[in-house]
Amino acid sequence: QSELKAIDTLKRLADVHLLGWTPGANPQRLKQTICDTLQASPGWDMLLFFGHSNEANTVGGKIAIAPNTTLSMRELTPYLQQAKERGLQFALFNSCQGLDIAQTLIGLGLSQVAIMREPIHNRVAQSFLIEFLRCLAQFEDVHTALQSASWHLQTNDALSFPSAYLVPSLFRHRAGVLFRL
Repeated sequence: QSELKAIDTLKRLADVHLLGWTPGANPQRLKQTICDTLQASPGWDMLLFFGHSNEANTVGGKIAIAPNTTLSMRELTPYLQQAKERGLQFALFNSCQGLDIAQTLIGLGLSQVAIMREPIHNRVAQSFLIEFLRCLAQFEDVHTALQSASWHLQTNDALSFPSAYLVPSLFRHRAGVLFRL
């Protein structure tokens, strides 16, 4: 709920679309909805995933979209390529072990991807996302927002999660202009 509330703050600044699993929903239908939405016209500037993910070298990483249901980056590749062609500039995967995901997305030509390099506690992910989105809503670029959110983790969660501030990472092409709302 706290993540959804933080996302709501962006609705006054951007056209926000939320997709997610609800109990009783068909996971296969959700897979198709995600794929269709990624490639929809006119396109997206930013992609945000928050949930569970894992490294999976052979498929470029995978994300959990419902109980016992994952999507691999390999499965998402054609839809992500279409999204990039339609303007996708930045992706944030606020989930565990995103190195394979970042490598896949940068390999597709996406200029900026923020991920968590290692497993993280849900409270850390929530705290990070809330601060990151607060900074974006103040028109900070993604690098500054990531630094601020990491600093927030270091100063506010250091006793419970002492090294959590070291886990968020931004991968980007050097020539890419930093994304901001």
